[in-house]
Amino acid sequence: MLFLFGDSIFDTGNNNFLPGSLAVANVTPYGTTSFGVPTGRFSDGRLIADFIAEFLGLPYIPPFMQPGASFIHGANFASAGSGLLNATDAPLGVLSLDAQMDQFQYLSTVVRQQNGDYHASIMFRNSLFMITAGSNDIFANLFQAAANRRHFLSTLMSIYRKNLIQLYRNGARRIVVFNLGPLGCTPMVRRILHGSCFNLVNEIAGAFNLALKMLVRELVMRLPGVRISYAKGFNAMTEIMSNASAYGLYDTAHACCGKCGGWLATHDPQGVCDNPSQYLFWDFTHPTEFAYSILAKNFWEGDWNYIEPWNIKTLGQM
Repeated sequence: MLFLFGDSIFDTGNNNFLPGSLAVANVTPYGTTSFGVPTGRFSDGRLIADFIAEFLGLPYIPPFMQPGASFIHGANFASAGSGLLNATDAPLGVLSLDAQMDQFQYLSTVVRQQNGDYHASIMFRNSLFMITAGSNDIFANLFQAAANRRHFLSTLMSIYRKNLIQLYRNGARRIVVFNLGPLGCTPMVRRILHGSCFNLVNEIAGAFNLALKMLVRELVMRLPGVRISYAKGFNAMTEIMSNASAYGLYDTAHACCGKCGGWLATHDPQGVCDNPSQYLFWDFTHPTEFAYSILAKNFWEGDWNYIEPWNIKTLGQM
């Protein structure tokens, strides 16, 4: 089984089913590469979560909020726009990581009632749990993060710690946490700075990543039997940016869909590049399906440059 938590990097459509949510990607041209129609994914097609499911031999994991969905292979709780802080993008109608963990708590209770504690414990012990969070907290609180970085990151890590421990207490033993990419090099930021990366944002993301790595080490020492892999999104994205031609990428700085802005996306297909697979970014902040395929493969079977101490393939076989 595969369980997913976090933001738009993993969200496969949960926000579509949240009444009044503004953080949705349910309009054309989102989703057109692989699905032909918008699915709620913030890309032109599949996300890392979808590729990992494929590698595991599983069907795509359904959004937990999807009415009538079957969760026999896992559940996706991720909510685009969400963060570690409950207040992050709350006016957009999103589910914070705390809320997502509460949803998993409910699901795990149902599973235990239906299957008994023993069988449910084995089920969760043999499942994979993947989490990505923090980027929206930084974007939404950039001035605070810059002015008092240590306190801001300490607050985020306290919330992250609480949620990882909650997962552990609910039976999770194989966990993958994803650090943040170079947020200061997204097309949204580059547009504001006339093409340049915002080094301050990248520095804050780097500090977040270091704190997260230290948190992982702490919890591995503290929680008996847990295995946590630390996926290096910053390294993986930077490597692609530095070697774009090797991956067949034409552009790593601009959005393929220049008019796509998440919940501000347009129905007008004009302004979309002819070949998304030549672009790193689909819209102002999210990678293309092709870029996600590269990232997913590196996290699945890559070395310590991309994930440590175990890649997802190895962790899934433990």
